[in-house]
Amino acid sequence: MSSPTPFRRSLGFAVAGVVEAVRTQRNMRIHVVSGLLVAHVLMGAPLPGWAQVALVSAVAAVLFAELLNTSLEALVDLASPGRDERARIAKDAAAGAVLVLSIGAALVLAMVVASEAATIFADAWLIQRQVVLGVPQVLAATAPTLLPQRWAQNVSATLAVALGLACASFSQSVLGTGLLFALTALAAAAQRRA
Repeated sequence: MSSPTPFRRSLGFAVAGVVEAVRTQRNMRIHVVSGLLVAHVLMGAPLPGWAQVALVSAVAAVLFAELLNTSLEALVDLASPGRDERARIAKDAAAGAVLVLSIGAALVLAMVVASEAATIFADAWLIQRQVVLGVPQVLAATAPTLLPQRWAQNVSATLAVALGLACASFSQSVLGTGLLFALTALAAAAQRRA
C-alpha cells in the first residue's frame, strides 16, 4: 500500500481537528445538535433553493466559527498559561464572535420559517413525521458522547443511521440529507476517539 498523498494527509489532519473539537468542546456538540435539527427542517419541508443554501451556510458558518474559537483558545493557553487580562480579552472576544454568528444563524432560520411558513405548515404530516423520526435521530446521533459502554455507543450510532435513512427516504432536500449524515458521522467519529 502506498503512503497517503500530501493532500490526503492534510485532509486527514483537518478532519481530525474537527472531530477533536466535537469530542472535547461542549459548545461544538451543541452546534452539531443544532445543525442536525436544521437538517431535519430541510429534509421535511419543500423549501426553495435559496432557503436551503441559506440554512446550510448558516450551520457551516457557526461550526467554522466554533472551530476558530477552539483553536484560538488553545493558542492563547499555549502562549499565556497563567492568568493574563489580554488572554481573557482574546478568549472572550472569540467566544463573542461565535455568539454573534449563532444569533445571526438563528435569525436566518427565523426568516426562512417566516417567509416560507405556508410551505412549511401546508402539510402537518410532514412536520409530524420529522418530529417522530427526527428527534430520536438527533438524540441517537449525539447520545454516544454521553454513554460510557462501547456497546451502547454502537447501538446508539446504529439507531442514528437507521433513523437517518428512514428520514432520507422522505427527504425534500439533498442538502439537508447530506448535512444530516455529515453531522451524524462527525458525532460518531468524535465518540470513537474518546
